[in-house]
Amino acid sequence: MFLTVSATKSCTENEKITCTFYLKVGVCRNGNNCRRLHLKPEISKTLLLRHFYVPPCGGEASDASEHYEHFYEDVLNELSKFGEVEKFVVCDNAAFHMVMYSTKQKNQKFGNVFVKFATERQAEKALFNLHGRYYAGQIVKAEYSPVTNFEDVSCRQFDEYTCNRGGYCSFVHWKPVPLFAHKYFRQTKRRATLRYSLKYLDY
Repeated sequence: MFLTVSATKSCTENEKITCTFYLKVGVCRNGNNCRRLHLKPEISKTLLLRHFYVPPCGGEASDASEHYEHFYEDVLNELSKFGEVEKFVVCDNAAFHMVMYSTKQKNQKFGNVFVKFATERQAEKALFNLHGRYYAGQIVKAEYSPVTNFEDVSCRQFDEYTCNRGGYCSFVHWKPVPLFAHKYFRQTKRRATLRYSLKYLDY
C-alpha cells in the first residue's frame, strides 16, 4: 500500500517521538530524561514488577541461590493463582534502569521482574490483585509492559558468555530459571501449543 506525503510525514514524526528502546526492553536506560515518548500499553499479557526481587545481604553463594529459589517458588505459586504463567524472569543487571539500590543496605539492589501470562485477562487479574500489596516488606509496583518477545530483551552476548559490559549492560541479563520450574513451563508450553492447534482447526 502506498502512503500519501502527509501520511508518510505523520509516521516519521510518530517514530521520532516514540522510544523504541522502551518498547523493546520495557524500561529505558535514559529514564525520565529520555526525550522520546514511553508508550505504556493499556493492556498486555506481560507485567513488569518494578524492583520486586530483593536478594539477601552478603552471605555465601549457596545461601543466595537458596534464597532465590525460595523466592521464585513462592512467587510462581502466587502468580499461578491468576492464570497460566508463560514467562517469569528476574533481571540480574546492576544498571539503574533495571534495579533500584537500597538506601538502608549498601550495594543491595532490587531487581525488575517480568511475568507473561497466557491471556490478557489473566494478566489484568494479576495486576489488580498484586499492585499495592506487600511482599518481603516492599510495596509491589505492577504495571503492564510492552515486552512480548523476551529474546529481543535479553543480551545475546551474555547468553553466549561474551558480554564485557557486565551488570551495567543496557540489555537484560536474566537470572537462570530454577530447575524445579522447568517442568511447569514445559507443561504451560504444551498447553499453549494445544490451544493454538485447536484454534487453527476451527478455521
